[in-house]
Amino acid sequence: MVSISDKILKSASINHTKYITEVFTLKKEVLKLCLDFYGKRSKIHKKKFNLDLTNIEGSYVVKIQSINWFLEKSTTKTKNRKGVSRKVKSINKTDNFFNSQFRIFPNKLNIINELKKQLDYFNTTRIRNLLIEKPCFLINESDKYDSTFNKKTTQTKRLISFLFDYSEFSKKNSSVYSQNWGAYKLTEALSARSCLYCNRNYTLTVTNCVEKIIRPEIDHFFPQSKYPLLTLSFYNMIPSCHICNSNLKGDIPFKLDSHFHPYLSSFEKENAKFTYKPRNPMAFFGDKKELKLKIDTSNILNLNNQIKENIKVFKLDHIYNDYKYIVKCFIKLQRKTNKKKIRDIYKNVFIDNQGNQWANSEKELYELAIRNHYNPDDFNKKPLAKFEKDIAKEIGLIK
Repeated sequence: MVSISDKILKSASINHTKYITEVFTLKKEVLKLCLDFYGKRSKIHKKKFNLDLTNIEGSYVVKIQSINWFLEKSTTKTKNRKGVSRKVKSINKTDNFFNSQFRIFPNKLNIINELKKQLDYFNTTRIRNLLIEKPCFLINESDKYDSTFNKKTTQTKRLISFLFDYSEFSKKNSSVYSQNWGAYKLTEALSARSCLYCNRNYTLTVTNCVEKIIRPEIDHFFPQSKYPLLTLSFYNMIPSCHICNSNLKGDIPFKLDSHFHPYLSSFEKENAKFTYKPRNPMAFFGDKKELKLKIDTSNILNLNNQIKENIKVFKLDHIYNDYKYIVKCFIKLQRKTNKKKIRDIYKNVFIDNQGNQWANSEKELYELAIRNHYNPDDFNKKPLAKFEKDIAKEIGLIK
């Protein structure tokens, strides 16, 4: 429904791409090194492996995670049996990696070659495109990958899940992303304080120096289950409220030709507007039961079907009818304040002790009186911003 300014989207997408690319590239380097040494066991190979691993610059944690990808997970049972753990404990102690009984798959040339092909496929340009490009391009990239690797094994699926690891990205205290980026940093950079799908609920990101407190849910516009390559794509992650993301959208597969993407436009830009219809004259005298609210789609410029589908999925017509009391208050305000009285309020109320006026424009007057945002670029900062301005315009409180 509401969007984020292009300036903020561009800045956040650049940072997102920078930090995710760093982690992805490091994972790729360590995985390729492991595959090169997968069938080798001698002390010379172990020594060379450790040396090459140390020479790869980057996060220690990511290196260990990449090595552990080849090993079965440790459990209490495996730790107690023979007193060993199946997790690599340090870069300089990689005995578990060279122990075939701990590996997740056997040393078979066809598996190793297939994984190498997968890693080679994701060159720097392709990774950048997957992270920063617009939604239509993302779908093309995903389809291209599917056609290139039409037969996917269990191990290739595991590899994609590890490379594009959204679960690690979304953790509150991720050891991989928490320092520079991650879900909290992303939602903070986007500065969307209300749900982009409904503009009804706050979606605040609150942190302090020592902890991450709350953040909005992140909806994947294109579902993770169908598009695993797009789980970390900037334009596929939409900050939203729990009701829209989990209760209403859920597993519904969204597409660009059938659903509205809030980063690409907004209801305001497409001329979809909130309106009200009185059922009888009593609506103008405080009886909110005699009002009916709806979103007027008769003058939509583009994306008519997509907007109507979002209204349907997120139940916007139904839910916004619970805000009739706001329309009632606006009608009451309009009845009690004609143009002369509004001028009187401007001249006599919005002044300080020295006689200086607080408000110099309709925007300032509106935001002081209504306590919501006037500029459409700011609609995402407070719930009901678009709804209240549309109704205020229709009633005649503002031009």
